[in-house]
Amino acid sequence: MQDLRGIIVQGIREAVPRGQNINKAFNERQKKEETPTDWLERLRKNLQMYSGLDPETPLEQALLKTQFVAKSWEDIRKKLEKLDNWQDRDLDELLKEAQKGARIGRLLAAWSPRLTEESGPGNSTICWSAQEFEVFFAVLLDFGKIKQLPSEPFVTFVERLTRAIELQVKEEGAQEQVLEEMALTNANEQCKAAILSLPMEPAPTLDDMLHAVATEEHPTQKLNWKTDSPVWVEQWPLSKEKLKVLQELVDEQLAKGHIVETTSLWNSPVFVTKKANKGKWRLLHDRCQINNVIEDVGSLQPGMPSPAMLPQNWNLAIIDIKDCFFQIPLHPDNAPCFAFLVPTLNREALRKRYHWKFLPQGMKNSPSICQWYLSSLLSPVRAAVGEAIILHCMDDVLVCVPPMVTYCPTRLT
Repeated sequence: MQDLRGIIVQGIREAVPRGQNINKAFNERQKKEETPTDWLERLRKNLQMYSGLDPETPLEQALLKTQFVAKSWEDIRKKLEKLDNWQDRDLDELLKEAQKGARIGRLLAAWSPRLTEESGPGNSTICWSAQEFEVFFAVLLDFGKIKQLPSEPFVTFVERLTRAIELQVKEEGAQEQVLEEMALTNANEQCKAAILSLPMEPAPTLDDMLHAVATEEHPTQKLNWKTDSPVWVEQWPLSKEKLKVLQELVDEQLAKGHIVETTSLWNSPVFVTKKANKGKWRLLHDRCQINNVIEDVGSLQPGMPSPAMLPQNWNLAIIDIKDCFFQIPLHPDNAPCFAFLVPTLNREALRKRYHWKFLPQGMKNSPSICQWYLSSLLSPVRAAVGEAIILHCMDDVLVCVPPMVTYCPTRLT
Protein backbone atom coordinates (compact mmCIF):
# COMPACT_ATOMS: atom_id res chain seq x y z
CA MET A 1 0.00 0.00 0.00
CA GLN A 2 2.84 2.41 0.86
CA ASP A 3 4.48 1.73 -2.51
CA LEU A 4 1.19 2.37 -4.35
CA ARG A 5 0.64 5.62 -2.42
CA GLY A 6 4.17 6.76 -3.29
CA ILE A 7 3.59 6.07 -6.98
CA ILE A 8 0.31 8.05 -6.96
CA VAL A 9 1.89 11.02 -5.16
CA GLN A 10 4.84 11.03 -7.55
CA GLY A 11 2.50 10.95 -10.55
CA ILE A 12 0.50 13.90 -9.23
CA ARG A 13 3.67 15.90 -8.63
CA GLU A 14 4.97 15.21 -12.13
CA ALA A 15 1.64 16.22 -13.66
CA VAL A 16 1.72 19.65 -12.02
CA PRO A 17 3.66 22.23 -14.09
CA ARG A 18 6.84 23.59 -12.59
CA GLY A 19 6.56 26.80 -10.69
CA GLN A 20 6.86 29.73 -13.04
CA ASN A 21 8.28 33.16 -12.39
CA ILE A 22 7.99 35.29 -15.52
CA ASN A 23 9.28 38.33 -13.65
CA LYS A 24 12.58 36.59 -12.93
CA ALA A 25 12.71 35.35 -16.49
CA PHE A 26 12.47 38.83 -17.98
CA ASN A 27 13.34 41.38 -15.31
CA GLU A 28 16.94 41.87 -16.46
CA ARG A 29 18.34 44.12 -19.14
CA GLN A 30 21.40 43.92 -21.33
CA LYS A 31 24.43 44.74 -19.20
CA LYS A 32 26.76 47.63 -19.95
CA GLU A 33 29.65 45.55 -21.34
CA GLU A 34 27.55 42.60 -22.55
CA THR A 35 27.61 41.78 -26.25
CA PRO A 36 24.29 41.20 -28.06
CA THR A 37 25.18 37.51 -28.47
CA ASP A 38 25.85 37.04 -24.75
CA TRP A 39 22.71 38.99 -23.90
CA LEU A 40 20.53 36.78 -26.10
CA GLU A 41 22.08 33.63 -24.64
CA ARG A 42 21.47 34.83 -21.07
CA LEU A 43 17.89 35.70 -21.93
CA ARG A 44 17.38 32.25 -23.43
CA LYS A 45 18.73 30.57 -20.28
CA ASN A 46 16.49 32.72 -18.07
CA LEU A 47 13.48 31.63 -20.08
CA GLN A 48 14.32 27.98 -19.56
CA MET A 49 15.26 28.34 -15.90
CA TYR A 50 12.47 30.51 -14.53
CA SER A 51 9.47 30.12 -16.80
CA GLY A 52 9.42 26.41 -17.51
CA LEU A 53 8.88 27.21 -21.20
CA ASP A 54 10.69 25.68 -24.14
CA PRO A 55 12.47 28.54 -25.97
CA GLU A 56 12.48 26.60 -29.26
CA THR A 57 8.70 26.57 -29.83
CA PRO A 58 7.23 29.31 -32.08
CA LEU A 59 5.31 30.95 -29.23
CA GLU A 60 8.31 31.15 -26.94
CA GLN A 61 10.53 32.29 -29.82
CA ALA A 62 8.20 35.25 -30.30
CA LEU A 63 8.36 36.01 -26.58
CA LEU A 64 12.15 35.75 -26.59
CA LYS A 65 12.37 38.05 -29.62
CA THR A 66 10.19 40.69 -27.97
CA GLN A 67 12.23 40.69 -24.78
CA PHE A 68 15.54 40.72 -26.67
CA VAL A 69 14.53 43.91 -28.47
CA ALA A 70 12.78 45.61 -25.54
CA LYS A 71 15.57 45.07 -22.99
CA SER A 72 18.60 45.72 -25.23
CA TRP A 73 20.67 48.88 -24.88
CA GLU A 74 18.57 51.94 -25.57
CA ASP A 75 20.31 52.87 -28.83
CA ILE A 76 20.12 49.30 -30.13
CA ARG A 77 16.46 48.98 -29.11
CA LYS A 78 15.58 52.08 -31.10
CA LYS A 79 17.55 50.80 -34.09
CA LEU A 80 15.78 47.42 -34.04
CA GLU A 81 12.32 48.92 -33.57
CA LYS A 82 12.84 51.07 -36.66
CA LEU A 83 13.25 47.99 -38.85
CA ASP A 84 10.26 47.27 -41.07
CA ASN A 85 8.13 44.51 -39.53
CA TRP A 86 10.83 43.61 -37.03
CA GLN A 87 8.36 41.32 -35.24
CA ASP A 88 8.30 39.09 -38.34
CA ARG A 89 12.08 38.82 -38.65
CA ASP A 90 13.94 35.87 -37.19
CA LEU A 91 16.25 36.18 -34.19
CA ASP A 92 19.43 35.67 -36.21
CA GLU A 93 18.61 38.68 -38.38
CA LEU A 94 17.83 40.85 -35.36
CA LEU A 95 21.04 39.69 -33.68
CA LYS A 96 23.12 40.78 -36.70
CA GLU A 97 21.49 44.21 -36.65
CA ALA A 98 22.20 44.48 -32.91
CA GLN A 99 25.84 43.57 -33.53
CA LYS A 100 26.10 46.39 -36.06
CA GLY A 101 24.69 48.80 -33.48
CA ALA A 102 27.21 47.61 -30.92
CA ARG A 103 30.05 48.28 -33.37
CA ILE A 104 28.81 51.84 -33.89
CA GLY A 105 28.73 52.26 -30.10
CA ARG A 106 32.35 51.17 -29.84
CA LEU A 107 33.20 53.52 -32.70
CA LEU A 108 31.64 56.47 -30.91
CA ALA A 109 33.44 55.58 -27.69
CA ALA A 110 36.81 55.39 -29.43
CA TRP A 111 36.28 58.64 -31.33
CA SER A 112 35.30 60.87 -28.45
CA PRO A 113 37.84 61.82 -25.75
CA ARG A 114 35.07 63.62 -23.86
CA LEU A 115 32.74 60.84 -22.76
CA THR A 116 31.37 60.90 -19.24
CA GLU A 117 32.24 58.14 -16.76
CA GLU A 118 28.77 56.65 -17.14
CA SER A 119 29.04 56.43 -20.90
CA GLY A 120 29.53 53.25 -22.85
CA PRO A 121 27.82 51.17 -25.52
CA GLY A 122 24.75 50.72 -23.33
CA ASN A 123 24.60 54.22 -21.89
CA SER A 124 25.93 56.62 -24.50
CA THR A 125 26.00 59.89 -22.57
CA ILE A 126 28.30 61.81 -24.90
CA CYS A 127 29.45 65.33 -24.07
CA TRP A 128 29.60 66.53 -27.65
CA SER A 129 28.26 69.75 -28.98
CA ALA A 130 25.92 69.70 -31.96
CA GLN A 131 28.81 70.95 -34.07
CA GLU A 132 31.05 68.06 -32.98
CA PHE A 133 28.37 65.52 -33.87
CA GLU A 134 27.97 67.22 -37.23
CA VAL A 135 31.72 66.97 -37.86
CA PHE A 136 31.80 63.30 -36.78
CA PHE A 137 29.05 62.19 -39.13
CA ALA A 138 30.31 64.43 -41.94
CA VAL A 139 33.66 62.66 -41.69
CA LEU A 140 31.97 59.25 -41.78
CA LEU A 141 30.03 60.35 -44.85
CA ASP A 142 33.31 61.37 -46.49
CA PHE A 143 34.79 57.96 -45.73
CA GLY A 144 31.60 56.37 -47.02
CA LYS A 145 32.52 57.66 -50.47
CA ILE A 146 35.74 55.62 -50.43
CA LYS A 147 34.46 52.27 -51.66
CA GLN A 148 36.37 49.25 -52.84
CA LEU A 149 36.18 48.80 -56.60
CA PRO A 150 34.94 45.42 -57.90
CA SER A 151 38.40 44.28 -59.06
CA GLU A 152 40.48 46.26 -56.54
CA PRO A 153 42.59 44.21 -54.11
CA PHE A 154 41.38 44.61 -50.54
CA VAL A 155 44.87 45.66 -49.37
CA THR A 156 44.92 48.53 -51.88
CA PHE A 157 41.47 49.65 -50.76
CA VAL A 158 42.54 49.57 -47.09
CA GLU A 159 45.62 51.64 -47.91
CA ARG A 160 43.48 54.31 -49.63
CA LEU A 161 41.08 54.33 -46.71
CA THR A 162 43.91 54.53 -44.17
CA ARG A 163 45.45 57.57 -45.82
CA ALA A 164 42.10 59.39 -45.81
CA ILE A 165 41.40 58.54 -42.16
CA GLU A 166 44.86 59.61 -40.98
CA LEU A 167 44.31 63.03 -42.54
CA GLN A 168 41.05 63.69 -40.68
CA VAL A 169 41.20 61.58 -37.51
CA LYS A 170 44.09 62.51 -35.21
CA GLU A 171 43.41 60.08 -32.34
CA GLU A 172 45.18 56.76 -33.06
CA GLY A 173 42.63 54.65 -31.21
CA ALA A 174 39.83 56.30 -33.14
CA GLN A 175 41.71 55.80 -36.41
CA GLU A 176 41.76 52.05 -35.85
CA GLN A 177 38.07 51.86 -34.93
CA VAL A 178 36.96 53.97 -37.89
CA LEU A 179 39.20 52.00 -40.26
CA GLU A 180 37.81 48.63 -39.14
CA GLU A 181 34.21 49.83 -39.44
CA MET A 182 34.66 51.47 -42.84
CA ALA A 183 36.75 48.58 -44.22
CA LEU A 184 33.84 46.23 -43.58
CA THR A 185 31.07 48.64 -44.59
CA ASN A 186 32.66 49.79 -47.87
CA ALA A 187 34.26 46.54 -49.04
CA ASN A 188 33.02 45.06 -52.31
CA GLU A 189 30.58 42.16 -52.22
CA GLN A 190 33.21 39.41 -52.52
CA CYS A 191 35.41 40.77 -49.74
CA LYS A 192 32.47 41.67 -47.51
CA ALA A 193 31.17 38.09 -47.75
CA ALA A 194 34.61 36.79 -46.71
CA ILE A 195 34.71 39.16 -43.72
CA LEU A 196 31.16 38.35 -42.64
CA SER A 197 32.10 34.67 -42.53
CA LEU A 198 34.22 35.55 -39.46
CA PRO A 199 32.75 35.58 -35.93
CA MET A 200 31.34 39.07 -35.28
CA GLU A 201 31.88 38.92 -31.52
CA PRO A 202 34.42 39.92 -30.61
CA ALA A 203 34.50 42.19 -33.64
CA PRO A 204 37.10 41.07 -36.20
CA THR A 205 40.30 43.10 -36.26
CA LEU A 206 41.76 44.52 -39.44
CA ASP A 207 44.31 41.67 -39.46
CA ASP A 208 41.43 39.17 -39.27
CA MET A 209 39.75 40.88 -42.23
CA LEU A 210 42.95 40.96 -44.29
CA HIS A 211 43.57 37.27 -43.69
CA ALA A 212 39.99 36.26 -44.51
CA VAL A 213 40.00 38.29 -47.71
CA ALA A 214 43.48 37.11 -48.74
CA THR A 215 42.22 33.54 -48.54
CA GLU A 216 39.27 34.50 -50.73
CA GLU A 217 41.26 36.57 -53.25
CA HIS A 218 44.15 34.10 -53.50
CA PRO A 219 42.67 30.64 -52.91
CA THR A 220 45.25 27.95 -52.33
CA GLN A 221 45.41 24.60 -54.09
CA LYS A 222 43.20 21.77 -52.90
CA LEU A 223 44.84 18.44 -52.18
CA ASN A 224 43.76 15.20 -53.84
CA TRP A 225 43.38 12.19 -51.56
CA LYS A 226 43.76 8.47 -52.19
CA THR A 227 41.10 7.64 -49.61
CA ASP A 228 37.75 8.94 -48.41
CA SER A 229 38.26 7.49 -44.93
CA PRO A 230 39.78 9.61 -42.13
CA VAL A 231 43.26 8.59 -40.97
CA TRP A 232 43.68 8.35 -37.19
CA VAL A 233 47.09 7.65 -35.67
CA GLU A 234 46.94 7.60 -31.87
CA GLN A 235 49.07 10.06 -29.91
CA TRP A 236 51.98 8.38 -28.15
CA PRO A 237 52.86 9.04 -24.46
CA LEU A 238 55.04 12.03 -23.52
CA SER A 239 56.94 12.80 -20.33
CA LYS A 240 55.68 15.36 -17.83
CA GLU A 241 58.27 17.90 -18.98
CA LYS A 242 57.41 17.45 -22.64
CA LEU A 243 53.67 17.66 -21.97
CA LYS A 244 54.20 21.02 -20.29
CA VAL A 245 56.35 22.27 -23.18
CA LEU A 246 53.86 20.93 -25.74
CA GLN A 247 51.00 22.85 -24.11
CA GLU A 248 53.05 26.06 -24.10
CA LEU A 249 53.95 25.69 -27.78
CA VAL A 250 50.35 24.90 -28.72
CA ASP A 251 49.13 27.96 -26.80
CA GLU A 252 51.68 30.04 -28.72
CA GLN A 253 50.47 28.74 -32.09
CA LEU A 254 46.86 29.28 -31.05
CA ALA A 255 47.59 32.89 -30.10
CA LYS A 256 49.24 33.47 -33.48
CA GLY A 257 46.18 32.11 -35.27
CA HIS A 258 48.08 29.24 -36.89
CA ILE A 259 45.79 26.58 -35.38
CA VAL A 260 42.17 26.35 -34.22
CA GLU A 261 40.27 23.93 -32.00
CA THR A 262 38.61 21.21 -34.03
CA THR A 263 36.33 18.17 -33.95
CA SER A 264 38.15 16.57 -36.89
CA LEU A 265 38.06 12.79 -37.32
CA TRP A 266 41.71 12.85 -38.41
CA ASN A 267 44.70 12.70 -36.07
CA SER A 268 48.48 12.47 -36.26
CA PRO A 269 50.91 12.44 -33.31
CA VAL A 270 52.81 15.50 -32.13
CA PHE A 271 56.01 15.70 -30.09
CA VAL A 272 58.64 18.24 -29.07
CA THR A 273 62.43 18.34 -29.47
CA LYS A 274 65.08 20.78 -28.30
CA LYS A 275 66.65 23.02 -30.92
CA ALA A 276 70.38 22.47 -31.32
CA ASN A 277 72.52 24.88 -29.27
CA LYS A 278 69.56 27.12 -28.44
CA GLY A 279 67.88 25.50 -25.48
CA LYS A 280 64.48 26.20 -27.05
CA TRP A 281 61.88 23.64 -28.00
CA ARG A 282 60.35 22.89 -31.39
CA LEU A 283 56.83 21.55 -32.01
CA LEU A 284 56.85 18.69 -34.54
CA HIS A 285 53.93 16.89 -36.16
CA ASP A 286 54.40 13.38 -37.54
CA ARG A 287 52.57 13.39 -40.89
CA CYS A 288 53.96 10.15 -42.34
CA GLN A 289 50.58 8.40 -42.50
CA ILE A 290 48.90 11.53 -43.86
CA ASN A 291 51.51 11.80 -46.64
CA ASN A 292 50.78 8.19 -47.62
CA VAL A 293 47.20 9.06 -48.60
CA ILE A 294 47.94 12.36 -50.40
CA GLU A 295 48.41 12.26 -54.16
CA ASP A 296 51.84 13.60 -55.13
CA VAL A 297 51.78 16.70 -57.37
CA GLY A 298 55.49 16.57 -58.14
CA SER A 299 58.00 19.40 -58.22
CA LEU A 300 57.02 22.58 -60.06
CA GLN A 301 60.54 24.06 -59.90
CA PRO A 302 63.21 21.35 -59.68
CA GLY A 303 66.06 23.76 -59.00
CA MET A 304 67.14 27.30 -58.23
CA PRO A 305 67.52 29.71 -61.22
CA SER A 306 71.19 30.35 -61.98
CA PRO A 307 72.44 33.83 -60.93
CA ALA A 308 75.04 33.55 -63.70
CA MET A 309 72.31 34.30 -66.23
CA LEU A 310 71.62 37.74 -64.73
CA PRO A 311 72.94 40.83 -66.56
CA GLN A 312 76.20 42.23 -65.24
CA ASN A 313 76.28 45.49 -63.27
CA TRP A 314 72.55 45.39 -62.50
CA ASN A 315 71.40 46.14 -58.97
CA LEU A 316 70.42 43.15 -56.85
CA ALA A 317 68.18 42.77 -53.82
CA ILE A 318 67.31 39.55 -52.01
CA ILE A 319 64.11 39.29 -50.00
CA ASP A 320 63.53 36.55 -47.45
CA ILE A 321 59.86 35.90 -46.73
CA LYS A 322 59.56 35.38 -42.99
CA ASP A 323 57.62 32.27 -41.92
CA CYS A 324 56.64 31.69 -45.53
CA PHE A 325 54.52 28.57 -44.95
CA PHE A 326 52.54 30.39 -42.26
CA GLN A 327 51.60 33.03 -44.86
CA ILE A 328 49.90 30.44 -47.10
CA PRO A 329 46.49 29.17 -45.98
CA LEU A 330 45.47 25.56 -46.32
CA HIS A 331 42.38 24.94 -48.40
CA PRO A 332 39.43 24.99 -45.93
CA ASP A 333 38.40 21.48 -47.02
CA ASN A 334 41.89 20.13 -46.27
CA ALA A 335 42.70 21.91 -43.01
CA PRO A 336 40.82 19.46 -40.68
CA CYS A 337 42.93 16.61 -42.07
CA PHE A 338 46.02 18.07 -40.39
CA ALA A 339 44.72 17.63 -36.86
CA PHE A 340 46.41 16.62 -33.62
CA LEU A 341 45.50 16.34 -29.97
CA VAL A 342 47.21 17.44 -26.77
CA PRO A 343 47.21 14.83 -23.97
CA THR A 344 46.97 15.81 -20.32
CA LEU A 345 49.06 14.62 -17.39
CA ASN A 346 47.67 11.39 -15.90
CA ARG A 347 44.60 11.76 -18.19
CA GLU A 348 43.14 14.21 -15.69
CA ALA A 349 41.17 16.10 -18.35
CA LEU A 350 39.81 15.64 -21.84
CA ARG A 351 42.34 15.94 -24.64
CA LYS A 352 41.93 19.09 -26.69
CA ARG A 353 42.13 18.76 -30.46
CA TYR A 354 43.43 21.28 -32.99
CA HIS A 355 44.09 21.52 -36.70
CA TRP A 356 46.45 23.69 -38.72
CA LYS A 357 45.11 26.58 -40.81
CA PHE A 358 48.29 27.19 -42.79
CA LEU A 359 50.61 25.17 -44.99
CA PRO A 360 52.19 22.57 -42.67
CA GLN A 361 55.88 21.72 -42.50
CA GLY A 362 56.47 18.09 -43.42
CA MET A 363 53.51 17.70 -45.77
CA LYS A 364 54.96 16.35 -49.02
CA ASN A 365 53.15 18.81 -51.29
CA SER A 366 53.88 21.91 -49.18
CA PRO A 367 56.98 22.97 -51.21
CA SER A 368 55.10 22.71 -54.52
CA ILE A 369 52.08 24.60 -53.18
CA CYS A 370 54.42 27.26 -51.78
CA GLN A 371 56.08 27.71 -55.18
CA TRP A 372 52.73 27.90 -56.98
CA TYR A 373 51.22 30.32 -54.47
CA LEU A 374 54.19 32.68 -54.45
CA SER A 375 54.35 32.61 -58.25
CA SER A 376 50.68 33.63 -58.45
CA LEU A 377 51.40 36.60 -56.16
CA LEU A 378 54.50 37.70 -58.09
CA SER A 379 52.90 37.43 -61.53
CA PRO A 380 51.16 40.86 -61.46
CA VAL A 381 54.28 42.42 -59.90
CA ARG A 382 56.44 41.13 -62.76
CA ALA A 383 54.00 42.63 -65.25
CA ALA A 384 54.08 45.99 -63.44
CA VAL A 385 57.86 46.45 -63.24
CA GLY A 386 58.74 45.96 -66.89
CA GLU A 387 62.33 44.87 -67.57
CA ALA A 388 63.18 44.11 -63.95
CA ILE A 389 63.96 40.45 -63.30
CA ILE A 390 62.25 38.74 -60.37
CA LEU A 391 63.30 35.21 -59.46
CA HIS A 392 62.06 33.13 -56.57
CA CYS A 393 62.70 29.78 -55.00
CA MET A 394 60.71 28.76 -51.93
CA ASP A 395 60.88 31.68 -49.47
CA ASP A 396 63.65 33.64 -51.24
CA VAL A 397 62.94 36.32 -53.85
CA LEU A 398 65.72 37.89 -55.93
CA VAL A 399 65.08 41.24 -57.64
CA CYS A 400 67.45 42.46 -60.36
CA VAL A 401 67.00 45.91 -61.96
CA PRO A 402 69.03 47.98 -64.43
CA PRO A 403 71.35 50.60 -62.94
CA MET A 404 70.06 54.15 -62.47
CA VAL A 405 66.45 52.96 -62.67
CA THR A 406 64.00 53.79 -59.90
CA TYR A 407 60.87 51.71 -59.44
CA CYS A 408 57.85 52.70 -57.45
CA PRO A 409 57.32 50.16 -54.67
CA THR A 410 54.75 47.55 -55.57
CA ARG A 411 53.04 45.75 -52.72
CA LEU A 412 52.14 42.09 -52.96
CA THR A 413 48.41 41.67 -52.51
